[in-house]
Amino acid sequence: MGTGESIIKVRQLGLAAYIKLNGAELAGVEDRAFLFRSIKSESEWRVEYNNSCCMRHDALVCELRHHLKSGN
Repeated sequence: MGTGESIIKVRQLGLAAYIKLNGAELAGVEDRAFLFRSIKSESEWRVEYNNSCCMRHDALVCELRHHLKSGN
């Protein structure tokens, strides 16, 4: 690992995709969680993701999926 890097564990798929999209290296998958090498903490990534258009996109996908399941 590089200077200041640590392994962070992420279970949320949307957050994991956002972290990978923004350049963190996927180090592995363990117990249904993604492991990334990153200089940022999981909470720093979560704040960035929550303030991004990606979060809004993911929320809309879930909302639209709900409409398909309910038959409306």
